[in-house]
Amino acid sequence: MSTRWIRTLFGTANLAILPLAGSGCINVQLGSNDDITSSDYSIVEWPEEGSDTAGGSSPTPIDLAVAVDTFQARQIYVTRRLVVRRPSGEVSYHHVWAIRPAENVRQFVIDGLRERGRFREVADSFFMLTRRDAPRCIIRGELLRYEVQLGEEDSDGNVSWTARVHLRAVIVGDRSGAEMDTEVPFDKTREIDGDDHSMHGVVRAMRTLLKQFVTVLEKELVEIWGPGTTAQGEGAAG
Repeated sequence: MSTRWIRTLFGTANLAILPLAGSGCINVQLGSNDDITSSDYSIVEWPEEGSDTAGGSSPTPIDLAVAVDTFQARQIYVTRRLVVRRPSGEVSYHHVWAIRPAENVRQFVIDGLRERGRFREVADSFFMLTRRDAPRCIIRGELLRYEVQLGEEDSDGNVSWTARVHLRAVIVGDRSGAEMDTEVPFDKTREIDGDDHSMHGVVRAMRTLLKQFVTVLEKELVEIWGPGTTAQGEGAAG
């Protein structure tokens, strides 16, 4: 995807080099050998087109229109600062995300479902869906954890970093004339290698976890609405 939605918010500048206005560099000591030093905004984006398609081919789209609605967040994650949790449970805030985590997750899901091409239409609002003759559903979500968790410091001053994403999504749609709600829980962690203890490492770990979340959502949608009715199926026959 050559044109990212976020680019329209900040012009054509590359987000990787947008300065943190008025705050200077952030230098956060997370272990005697680690720190986050950055003056840039960060965002977790879906990989560029073609980097996530196995074998270079896309599956036949299911005749389903998907709207990805608002993702709410617990108060602690409403901020645009990176949440870091120490072994004691103490929380501190570091660095700055380009947008709030809940909105980042929502847009990642939209981009991911669109890129994978599994469904006939994916929109960022129910009212933006154009397919009125296809089954429709809405995905809503809640962000429960979105943070870096630190381990205990060892004798060499090393501290482990683990990214955690905990989400709860709800799929609301119509199946065989009956409205249904399906809850989709997701709670995964990913350890960040010691030589990748940086904000770039955090972003890479979060991207991996969010891709797993998109896979879980996609699988659930396919199981509910099934591959039986496709864009080339009976409903599309002339």
